[in-house]
Amino acid sequence: MSQRTDALSGPILVCLAMILCGLGQFAEDRRLLAAETKTPDVSVLLHVTDENGQAVSGAELLVTKWTGRYEPLGEVHQTNNQGEAKLSFPFSDDFFYLLVRAESKANKIVDLHVDKDSTSKEFDVTLQAPTPGYVQVTANDHPVENAEFSWIEFTDNNGEKIVWTKDGVSMLDIVWPQSDAEGRLPLPLIPHDAILDFKVIHPDFRQVRLEGTPVKEGEIASVSLSSGVPVVVTVESHNKDGSTLADGTSIMVQMFTSGATRAADTVYHPFAVRDGKVTFTASPEKYNRLQLTTNDFFLSPPYFNYSTVIEPRLDLTSGQEVRFEAKSHPKRTVRGRIVDPDGNGIPGAFISTSFQHAGNDEGTENEQYTSIEEALRTWTSAGNGETDAEGNFEVEAPSGTLQIEPICAGYFSDPPVMYFQWSGDPESIIPDYKLHRVPKLKGKVVDASGKPRSGVVARLRHEGRGDADPVVITDANGEFELQMRRIPYSTKTTNLQTNLGVLAFDPHSNQAGLTTFEVTDEAATQSIVVTLSEQPVGWLRDPYHTSATEGTDTEWAEQVAQNRKQYAQGLPGKTVPDMRDGTWLNTEAKSLEDFHGKYVLLDFWFIGCGPCARDQPSVHAAYEAYRELGFTVVAMHINGQTAETVAKYARENNMDYPIFVDDPEGTVTKQFRELGVNYFPMYILLGPDGKIIHNDVHALTTSLRGEKLELIHEAIHSAQDRPKGN
Repeated sequence: MSQRTDALSGPILVCLAMILCGLGQFAEDRRLLAAETKTPDVSVLLHVTDENGQAVSGAELLVTKWTGRYEPLGEVHQTNNQGEAKLSFPFSDDFFYLLVRAESKANKIVDLHVDKDSTSKEFDVTLQAPTPGYVQVTANDHPVENAEFSWIEFTDNNGEKIVWTKDGVSMLDIVWPQSDAEGRLPLPLIPHDAILDFKVIHPDFRQVRLEGTPVKEGEIASVSLSSGVPVVVTVESHNKDGSTLADGTSIMVQMFTSGATRAADTVYHPFAVRDGKVTFTASPEKYNRLQLTTNDFFLSPPYFNYSTVIEPRLDLTSGQEVRFEAKSHPKRTVRGRIVDPDGNGIPGAFISTSFQHAGNDEGTENEQYTSIEEALRTWTSAGNGETDAEGNFEVEAPSGTLQIEPICAGYFSDPPVMYFQWSGDPESIIPDYKLHRVPKLKGKVVDASGKPRSGVVARLRHEGRGDADPVVITDANGEFELQMRRIPYSTKTTNLQTNLGVLAFDPHSNQAGLTTFEVTDEAATQSIVVTLSEQPVGWLRDPYHTSATEGTDTEWAEQVAQNRKQYAQGLPGKTVPDMRDGTWLNTEAKSLEDFHGKYVLLDFWFIGCGPCARDQPSVHAAYEAYRELGFTVVAMHINGQTAETVAKYARENNMDYPIFVDDPEGTVTKQFRELGVNYFPMYILLGPDGKIIHNDVHALTTSLRGEKLELIHEAIHSAQDRPKGN
């Protein structure tokens, strides 16, 4: 896939919440308004050539959608004698990819970057010859047979960052190689000029990761596997309905460390069931989650190891073998419908389901919501889906007590989920689930005398957990409108956080104010008044004054301490790479050195990153609010797209501040990894001297991801010598 990586999650409690509700909370936009009932068709014109510019006729083309793996949509098409083909498909979101392959050519996966406003796309695709290279795999100086790649990442000749996993390409008929008796692990069909990052895995050995390996003919690298910690999962495979999870079934193992999927020690790979067991080898590290999935069955329970949900067996630092148990649940299809307050179907709503694996046999619609910790111990994620134009949906789930959560921008559900006792009968339909419209927050900002204040930052603040809370600058009348995507969740339970606030502050002074209200009170949401008064520096960080009463999560504190050791080059007071090996947009600058004398927010992002796109309005608001006070934004697009593609995206998305696009080799991206930039979006704030003031990877409480404007404001107004603006 083109690179879609994990976002920086924050404290451990928020991590738990993201696991429980994350597919909903952080799902991509489907539609903001239910009025958009017609799905446009996207038309794609392809021109396929070889490296010599000759048309490739008969090349196979397959449109796919990324859902955690590439899922084919429709039939395989072929290019004509001129190497051209025209494809069309209905738009739903921007996760569409095109597989292009031809005889004696490397496989090509193209991110189509479609959106509902661009119904026609044209692409020039160049297919390259593959290179018959291999990785030599040994253990104890002996060749290892049946080793596989668990992760392959490279940038192709079109500038696309490509990530392949065995499970990710399992539906595309791409041959996934294994090492032979001589320990030679052949490369899949990869272009000859690629630079690879990859991981090699074998059930009996600890995984190994290598980075920056050029592809060439013959041996490209050698890896020596070593012993690790044996992990054995016994699967209860016989079910009441007579179904059986047979030996040889492929089980997808997801066993995460804090470094997420691409981390060296994270296990993300399918293994076959043998004698009712799944056996693999992990590193002697502390893991925080183990989850198993397969095509025809759900497997429960998932295992979590956090400070509030402790599973000691996921701490493998002792090096001793660990054993887990899992039960299989046959997948079936359940149907339902999502409607608005008027009873009309809501299209484009994202549906996530869970099933109860522990506790009482039945749940009810009026059941009191549990704590996040209890919910994680009780429920296992099932299937996901999306409503059609009439609001109907179908999702996979097992029989039993189900929990259905609909997520749709512009709507909220109260309570957040519906419980449904399902017999497994496909004729038994979930009752209509009614959603409420998220109100638009309207109000004005005034000074102590009641005079309206224009040019003031107004943003949503609350004590819950949200994603990219809205922010605007007040107009000439001091008025503002804030459009929430959805109502935040509570930090301690799975309920909604309905007590919200609007925080307002003057970029040019320390005048600020906070007004709270109940978002379910429609009248209150339409007449918010925030009065500014002088506040001490630092007040904006914690306007609710919770830091003095709430302790820091112990495990998160340990993680931050580890980050400070591992990414010491990114600590406050250090300098950052100068960003010369790439392309600059929207500026005459040639490097970061040209911005010395200004505060600089480094925004690390890439096209296709949903959290990055949702956070972009707050980045732009910071640029508009503080640019006259000696501040600027530098948005660094990691390698994976051409400068032309990024420039077009920037023009279409109001990104008028300086942008740096890394070179195809990812030179600067790799340099910033040493500072902890491994999640997206990611932020670092620099002072006028070019040194780090704040790096989110070291953030214990307040982060630039959540409070960038507040931290920028504090940095500028606490400085003795304010830099001059343009």
